[in-house]
Amino acid sequence: MNTQTNDKHYTVREMGELFGVSRSKLDRLVRQGKIKKTKFGATTLYKATEIQRYLASINQ
Repeated sequence: MNTQTNDKHYTVREMGELFGVSRSKLDRLVRQGKIKKTKFGATTLYKATEIQRYLASINQ
């Protein structure tokens, strides 16, 4: 059974453009366990749902 999702992924550059976060801030959030990253070859990607979950948690 294939349970593939169509979750949008963002690169570090896209994260900066869309959410105004730097690479160092993203690295810090990953180290703190607040968001997860995915590696696709040499590219680091962040799931849209991870970012939405984090943003919702800080806006409560």
